[in-house]
Amino acid sequence: MNVEALAGVVAGIVREFVEAQTEPLQARIAELEAQDAQRARELDTVRTKCAALEARAVVEYHGVWSPRDYNGGAMVTLDSNLWIARQATNTRPGVSDAWQLAQRRPRACAARVGARSGIGYPTKSARNSAG
Repeated sequence: MNVEALAGVVAGIVREFVEAQTEPLQARIAELEAQDAQRARELDTVRTKCAALEARAVVEYHGVWSPRDYNGGAMVTLDSNLWIARQATNTRPGVSDAWQLAQRRPRACAARVGARSGIGYPTKSARNSAG
């Protein structure tokens, strides 16, 4: 047998050995790449959901309404009523669809306002004594 023939036989044996040893590694690499692709899709879903959450209006109380710009989610008080901005606006609550009444003025508050002005709701004791 000459050297070239021997080298060919040895090369074939080495090739088979290397292929046999690397085959499980290649299968594991393919499995990991598939898992990585799945995780990348899941991460994209999470990023999309986070972006949607971040784009939502943040509810924040701004005190008594005054003429200025408000973002969606802004909450203000006007005439003892609580309003929430449904969208960015600079309008007065109650005059456009930009505001939603969140809490109407409580009856007790209206009674106090009426008592100061001489009109309003009768007090509980006045209702009980009327009989």
